Amino acid sequence: MKNRLIVAAIGIPALLAVIFFTPIWGWGIVVAIMAAFCAWELLHTAMPKFVPRFAVYAGVCGAAIVLGAAFGKSELVFKIAAYVLFVTMFVEMMISFHKSERIPFQDLALVFTAGIVIPWMLSSLVRLGLNDPKAPYLLLPFVITWLSDSGAFFVGRSLGKTKLAPALSPHKTVEGCVGGFVCAIAAAMLYGLVLHLCGYRVQIGLLAIYGFFGSLAGQTGDLAFSAIKREHGVKDYSNLLPGHGGMLDRFDSTIFTAPMLELLVLLAPAGSCLQQAAKEQGVSFGCEVFADRAYEADGSLRDRRKPGAMITDTATAIDRVVRMVKEQKVTAYTGEDIPVVAHSVCVHGDGARALEFVQALRSAFAEHGIAVAPLAEVIADV
Repeated sequence: MKNRLIVAAIGIPALLAVIFFTPIWGWGIVVAIMAAFCAWELLHTAMPKFVPRFAVYAGVCGAAIVLGAAFGKSELVFKIAAYVLFVTMFVEMMISFHKSERIPFQDLALVFTAGIVIPWMLSSLVRLGLNDPKAPYLLLPFVITWLSDSGAFFVGRSLGKTKLAPALSPHKTVEGCVGGFVCAIAAAMLYGLVLHLCGYRVQIGLLAIYGFFGSLAGQTGDLAFSAIKREHGVKDYSNLLPGHGGMLDRFDSTIFTAPMLELLVLLAPAGSCLQQAAKEQGVSFGCEVFADRAYEADGSLRDRRKPGAMITDTATAIDRVVRMVKEQKVTAYTGEDIPVVAHSVCVHGDGARALEFVQALRSAFAEHGIAVAPLAEVIADV
């Protein structure tokens, strides 16, 4: 327990320092290192005959995927890494047929899981803060996971009687599981109150939902990685973190929680702004989209100082606007389709070809049957 507390006392402040005082790529480097260690630990534990070069393949690809997210190239780097690792491992398998020991397909699946799937899930930790390293959602996976784990531990220890999954984790109880849910929901709501005091407008009810599903994902992840350890007869994935085990032992829940929260943020963002304030006051409002600006995955505009922030090709910009109006979707800089509402379109008039662009956009609207009307008429029923 002493070693566990020492590691936590050093690790948590260090983690917060990186999140709050370095650029997003600094945080990306930390998560990339986590992904590489997780890949190594999983293969070292679960591969019948550990092959160090396979762990290197997986670790490099995993780190690249996370760093790709940190530099706004999430989808591109993911595709490259997945393709390269997939082909490399099949080449390794084919070559092994000319040797005394063949590489089984299960090794390929394991390397792909370690080098692609788990890093992609961990990269959610970066994408949640891609637009701003101080983004309000960035700490949420850790808050929910750690409070869920703590609640499950202390409630289970004091009140636990009914075993939850004795074959996977003998000490976990149903009572502890419920305690984890309660603490995670309370932590998410308290986190929302802190954000409110810091000037953010948030929806506490949605944060409670985040807490529930975050805890569900986290407890599932804990049991899932426990299943792997039980199958291979080990207590910990490594002794990298004294008192905690390995990187996978410490972040098993987070691997499942982070992508769950990323999905929730994209589908039902708990952070609102002027729109929510207008709804609360019964004031009509319109939603504006930008013709020549790139969007982040959370729906915010990409910082002008970052590469790819401006859409300079006229045809591309017009196609994006037509899609935003007709389908209420736009492709974010990271490659995901995100929902938008377009009551009006912002076109910057300080460009040399601004008038020409507006005329082309108006023609495109006519071709697609999109009517242009005064904003008051457009938002009358909002």
